[in-house]
Amino acid sequence: MKVEPVLACLGENRNYETILGLSDKERATPNFIDTHDNTQILANSFESHQGEALPLRIKFILSQALSGADIPWKSAPVILLLPQPESHQTIYNHDDLYRELFSQLCEVIVDLKTHSQCFLFPYGRSALILAWNKIIALLREHGSIWVLAVDSDPRFRGLDSPGGSSNALIANESVLLTKLYRSETGLNCQWHSVEAQTRDKQPSVAVESLFHRFKRQSGETVRQLYVPYTDHESGAAEWANVYSSLHPHVDANTQVVMSGATVGELGACSGLYNLFRIYESYQREIHDGFTLQLESSEQLYRAVALYSWHQ
Repeated sequence: MKVEPVLACLGENRNYETILGLSDKERATPNFIDTHDNTQILANSFESHQGEALPLRIKFILSQALSGADIPWKSAPVILLLPQPESHQTIYNHDDLYRELFSQLCEVIVDLKTHSQCFLFPYGRSALILAWNKIIALLREHGSIWVLAVDSDPRFRGLDSPGGSSNALIANESVLLTKLYRSETGLNCQWHSVEAQTRDKQPSVAVESLFHRFKRQSGETVRQLYVPYTDHESGAAEWANVYSSLHPHVDANTQVVMSGATVGELGACSGLYNLFRIYESYQREIHDGFTLQLESSEQLYRAVALYSWHQ
């Protein structure tokens, strides 16, 4: 599979190399901003965050990111990776929220109104991995697809930090767009799985189930492990407490990557951001062997995907 980045926006920063932390000379630099409830946070944001409801805010940042872009959306199916807000963080029920959110997206991307192959995955951080079945099927049928991810941190609207993180974690408004192409060379997603972390389960149960399933169904030696980052202790403990269950498929040579430690909270853009990082690291021969990606949605889902590189 070929991953062709089309657009990467972290707030108003559009430099792909700095956003992904690939530049030796420059890094994406967040700024301190005051939210509408007078809380100061480190952030990468677009202008004018006045506490709008989520659909209106998504419409605004998407219109800013796509301004001047001429993208032939109908040339391929479209996968939309969207936020998964907590129930108490919205005036909408979830069905109404996603109808309104899609309606606002269509105001910015008019082609979506009549697109026959447009698919929504409103699962926050886990959205990309939950979309892999559909992505693989569409690539097999059509040869290429668009994948668009967009999110706005709830702290810009005076709501709770996602996943219980404190305000020390960078808040982001982000838009990522790629076109994926079917190819015998490049990146291969060769296994993926999802588990629900329901309220009746002890913390880490879902992640541990995924790790055991990986050992049974795939069991490759993992050279790179991408895991969620949060400055909230329980968030890190969810995977760290069961890391040993991956033994012997992880060892002293396994590199643990927490991209959120430097870039901050990305929400629904998290999975695609890490995919960009994985793809670029293989291309530049920074990564080798197999890479396992773990993503934890804000509410329910924990998801993993295994990647390899084919020359």
